[in-house]
Amino acid sequence: MATQDIACGRGRKPAPGAIAEVRAGSNITFHWSRWLYSHKGPITAWLAPYEGDVAKVNVTELEFFKIAEDTVDSAGVWGTVKLMDKTNGTFTATIPADIKPGNYVLRQEVLLTRVVGFYARKLIKYPDHRPALCYLDDARI
Repeated sequence: MATQDIACGRGRKPAPGAIAEVRAGSNITFHWSRWLYSHKGPITAWLAPYEGDVAKVNVTELEFFKIAEDTVDSAGVWGTVKLMDKTNGTFTATIPADIKPGNYVLRQEVLLTRVVGFYARKLIKYPDHRPALCYLDDARI
């Protein structure tokens, strides 16, 4: 899963115009549009440091580390369901308070697990199918 498509989304790179100054320990909120309610899974947020011009960054070489996640709770409710039902399509992550100053690519993703079982059963017959769907978005901070 070290392709450019998985690093920042299909055909995308960190957008040079999507720049924000963010203080360590502060919150960042992502806004998602609604999708099919059957699309359930975890939500995660990741950071990767980079040097130089973001437009020249090879996203497959970025080393992302997770800063937030909302998976499934004890009642069996997935993060994506809470995102649609309780937070009006938003997910908030906290930038680590002890993060080193610098430039980072911020990636937020939703992993849809509804297709995992379907594609896992089909992998033998259709080896080019992937067992999960990832929806990604990124920004530079």
